[in-house]
Amino acid sequence: MLLPRHIARTALLLIIGSLFFSSISMLLPQQASALSGSEFRAGRIIDDPVFFDGNAMNVTEVQMFLNAKVPECDTNGTQFTTRWNGGAGRYYTRAEWGALNGNPAPYTCLKDYSENTPTRAADAYCSGTFFGGVKSAARIIDDVSRACSVSQKALIVLLQKEQSLITDDWPWAIQYRSATGYGCPDTAACDEAYYGFFNQVYNAARQFQRYIHQANLFNFRSGQTAYVQFNPNAGCGGSNVFIENPATAALYNYTPYQPNAPALDNLYGTGDGCSAYGNRNFWRMFNDWFGTTQAPNWSWQWNSQYAFTNQNKTTPKDLNNLRPGEQVYVGFTARNTGNMTWSNSSNPIRVGTLAPMERASWFAQGSNWLSPSRPATLREASVAPGAVGTFEFWLTAPNISGTYNERFGLLSEGRTWLNDIGLSYGIRVVPDTFSWQWNSQYAYTDQNKTTAKNLQTMRVGEKAYVGFTARNTGNMTWTNNGANPMRVGTVNPLERTSSFASGSSWLGNSRPAAMKETSVAPGAVGTFEFWITANNTGSFNERFGLVAEGRTWLNDVGLSYGIVVSPDTYSWQWQSQYAYTNQNKTTPRNLNNLSPGEQVYVGFTARNTGNVTWTNNGANPLRVGTADPRERNSVFGLGSNWIGVTRPAAMKETSVAPGAVGTFEFWLTAPNTPGTYNERFSLLAEGRTWLNDLGLSYGIRVGN
Repeated sequence: MLLPRHIARTALLLIIGSLFFSSISMLLPQQASALSGSEFRAGRIIDDPVFFDGNAMNVTEVQMFLNAKVPECDTNGTQFTTRWNGGAGRYYTRAEWGALNGNPAPYTCLKDYSENTPTRAADAYCSGTFFGGVKSAARIIDDVSRACSVSQKALIVLLQKEQSLITDDWPWAIQYRSATGYGCPDTAACDEAYYGFFNQVYNAARQFQRYIHQANLFNFRSGQTAYVQFNPNAGCGGSNVFIENPATAALYNYTPYQPNAPALDNLYGTGDGCSAYGNRNFWRMFNDWFGTTQAPNWSWQWNSQYAFTNQNKTTPKDLNNLRPGEQVYVGFTARNTGNMTWSNSSNPIRVGTLAPMERASWFAQGSNWLSPSRPATLREASVAPGAVGTFEFWLTAPNISGTYNERFGLLSEGRTWLNDIGLSYGIRVVPDTFSWQWNSQYAYTDQNKTTAKNLQTMRVGEKAYVGFTARNTGNMTWTNNGANPMRVGTVNPLERTSSFASGSSWLGNSRPAAMKETSVAPGAVGTFEFWITANNTGSFNERFGLVAEGRTWLNDVGLSYGIVVSPDTYSWQWQSQYAYTNQNKTTPRNLNNLSPGEQVYVGFTARNTGNVTWTNNGANPLRVGTADPRERNSVFGLGSNWIGVTRPAAMKETSVAPGAVGTFEFWLTAPNTPGTYNERFSLLAEGRTWLNDLGLSYGIRVGN
């Protein structure tokens, strides 16, 4: 390796005695190239879209580039230099030569280099945050490029121009210390405050942006003519240069010299004593490694892309599930990587159809495009080189289902098409699909859904409030009104007349109800509720489905309600029995020793084991009746204030549901005839039926 010298941004060739400096390696003649010094334009060294493209490479591409430039690193310095070691009778090894100059082995090549970096917050010059951590050189270059919007390619060339770090296979510490020459003026030592690889790369990139944002503070500015010297030695002369763009101005502010004719005539070698090489070498290496430094007049780069259900862009839309006629609001942003400012008026920048160019798009009809091949014009009034423009428009899915790859590009209307970057929208148009999935099911005694109902224990005339929820698994929004409202319909077979419809306030004998919600989007859940009325006894498997009325029946998921309607059953079970001297039931009374005319207050409780709720009023009140035989006139009823001589009392509770317990109480008045009596009673639903006879009796003895 050649000993690096004091770092000067001019990269002047200095040969002192027998010492050769590492920066000379980039100036030595290289393999012949088609590039000619006559192509160098002092006022347009590099264009803004090329220099300030922070997305020019990614970290993987940077790492691969570094690997390719130094396939093998001489880490231990085992290779020989061109420096003769007279004492040993051979050339010095790199390790020996490095040690003599304060740079012993091992050596770390840039492709293997890493550093613990600090975090740098975004500011007026670097709009992105650089997040700290242990990072490779490739990662540092890429992250700085993105944070400060300076091309990775430009930083790579800068590192080579200043310190040969890209191609050096045994770099010394000083090369990393002042890697980009930042803080290293031509007339003084480097500023220690900016030592270190990350410091150098970050501050150089940031400084390039500062030249743009605070141009009035620096000597060279875009759009102005400036005198640019050929060499730090003013006696070498210079020339007036019209600086065409900010990127070129930035390079001159960083390295304030232009190459003279001898330097350009020997593009890969040295010129004369008045030659300076910094900006020449930057231009030459960029062209050799990455292609032209000049951007086309009209070009663009993809920046972002999106699709929404609405123009306000609040709800993203998946383009893989459009239905015929459905509209979607799409858009993309594009970076102007050319040299011309885009306009939306004069030769406006527009979106055009591609593949083939100017084709009439299936998605244009109903989309309010400028024409079938022109979706939209640039939204911004103008977009300068390096800035970002926006294009938005509606797409209307055609009636023909299928998979589409809708290709678009940009053009300056009436002038030229821009580069085709392959912008496309992958779209799948599917037929209108109505389908559903069972979600839940329920039955209640009331519309407020407070008491669950067992549908296996219904009786004739009884109503139940049933319902279910259904998930919309199709691609159509359900509605409960309009042309095709979503409704419940009878199935098995379709449109059958249900025996549960009569008395249930259905829409029709085969249409229990419409959806409760106004609308249910795909993926959401709808609710269906309705009354069913048991009109006949028997076991039923009542089957229902969903129908988009006037359009189509949905898939049959087998929704059913298993219902058992039993005849009205009145039955009871004895629970308890008692006798007291008074109605307050404070003193029990033994019925084996009543006196003639004595009154005793008796009662019993009964569990409702039927399926009909007992009531103590209405058409069929539940009462106590005399039994054995039924309807006999009881001698204990006289003077007892019974309902009648065969009806001691009605049930005390207003109603007693199946399974609950009712109470029956009444007075007995002992007859005047002494004797032993077995007074038998039972229950009846007045005007309807007698209940089962359990043999309820009161054994009574009336004395003298």
